Amino acid sequence: MALLEVRDLRTSFFTDAGEVRAVNGVSFNLERGRVLGIVGESGSGKSTLLRTIARLQPSIDGRVLIGDNDISTLKPTHLSRMLSIVLTSRPGLKVVCRKKNCFALLVGKTLQ
Repeated sequence: MALLEVRDLRTSFFTDAGEVRAVNGVSFNLERGRVLGIVGESGSGKSTLLRTIARLQPSIDGRVLIGDNDISTLKPTHLSRMLSIVLTSRPGLKVVCRKKNCFALLVGKTLQ
């Protein structure tokens, strides 16, 4: 079982000019002991993806599972016991913890 599973995640912002899709159909598994790097241009949705995974930003479609728990079904108090975001002094490194299991999401710009 994956520590983190993201399936077809979609997040949009709605403006006067219309819908802006910040995250459009992202899927991945993060297995225990593995590291996942997320890279992209500025404004490509990297931080929005992390906020959506943590349920700080609502998604319009898709699933996020932490272990076998679908985060959309969890009360915020239960989710906060399972998931934490730790801001680090290292730019672009976000550490997310599920109980005693932590995983790092490396979020950065595309290297040229």
